[in-house]
Amino acid sequence: MLKQGFSCSQAVLSVYCEDLGLDPDTALKIAAPFRAGMGRMGHTCGAVTGAFMVLGLRYSSVSPDDSGNRDRVCDLVQAFRREFCRKNKTIICNELVGFDVCFPEQRQAAADKGVFATLCPGFVRDAVEIVGRMIKDAPVR
Repeated sequence: MLKQGFSCSQAVLSVYCEDLGLDPDTALKIAAPFRAGMGRMGHTCGAVTGAFMVLGLRYSSVSPDDSGNRDRVCDLVQAFRREFCRKNKTIICNELVGFDVCFPEQRQAAADKGVFATLCPGFVRDAVEIVGRMIKDAPVR
């Protein structure tokens, strides 16, 4: 997906969307604003937010009174964060890529150095693998 021009968040969510009952076009639209750390602000990595979306779709409830599922999905998000940080030190896009992607000139400098092409696929791979293990180990209740 990244090589086709989609973002990290889109790439991660698209891996799991059909298994979660979400058509691929809708998944791509939902995940689009989360690119480059939340709309190119350099905050939470798009691969991470894509993973959070997967966890929410799989484990959340539509009932506001279902505190058990609400707590569970938050626990899973925190567990994901710990594992992603263990591998990558942070979940912050700017820190992961070494540039402040909020600024067009910094974003361009990162692109010119090949940062997005070399680093981001690894973050997407890590996110997909971590979520895959979590789904395997945490059945839906």
